[in-house]
Amino acid sequence: MNVEEAYQKIAERGLFAFEGESWEKIIISSSIADKMVSSEVVKIVGEKAIPATKVAPMNIGIPATEATLFLRDDLLKTTGDRIWTMTMTIESNGKFDIQYGYEKPEDWE
Repeated sequence: MNVEEAYQKIAERGLFAFEGESWEKIIISSSIADKMVSSEVVKIVGEKAIPATKVAPMNIGIPATEATLFLRDDLLKTTGDRIWTMTMTIESNGKFDIQYGYEKPEDWE
């Protein structure tokens, strides 16, 4: 896997959640532990943030989790910094942005 493939897998998770629906943005917010990723997906329509109600099937969810862990490991290897959170924003025009959080959450050991 490379970085571009990882981004694609994560985006697929978000796009699946709102397949067939209208949206302006989809935001995938992930917390990244040692071997686990917890993600929340919301769509933005106007001023409203609407949480996803569909859970990604294993053939989409597992690759997205593996992709997130890949990015964590790749960034650690290339920069020496470990990420603890990641937020991907996908716009309806196809643009996307990724922000990484480098601070370990206080409630994690």
